[in-house]
Amino acid sequence: MEAKLAFSSSLSTQIPALPNLSPLCGGDGELKPEAKKKFITKEEEPKQYWQTAGEREGENPMKTPLPYIIIFGMSTPFAILAIALANGWIKVPVR
Repeated sequence: MEAKLAFSSSLSTQIPALPNLSPLCGGDGELKPEAKKKFITKEEEPKQYWQTAGEREGENPMKTPLPYIIIFGMSTPFAILAIALANGWIKVPVR
């Protein structure tokens, strides 16, 4: 019986509370009126962030192999599915 008492008393101990770190982390976590979040508009945003070096110089982006690799990669599963359906490897239930 004493073992049960010791076991239950160890479960009833509480974890000490963490110290308040909000002054160290920059406040109470609330947005202050003077520190409103600014949003960038499309006109304010520099074009360099949305263009590659070739696009800034006026080159056609389809001259690089990357778009063709992406198109091929995305269409490959559908081509495999069409071949499998045509050869009868996948059975389609008939209603």
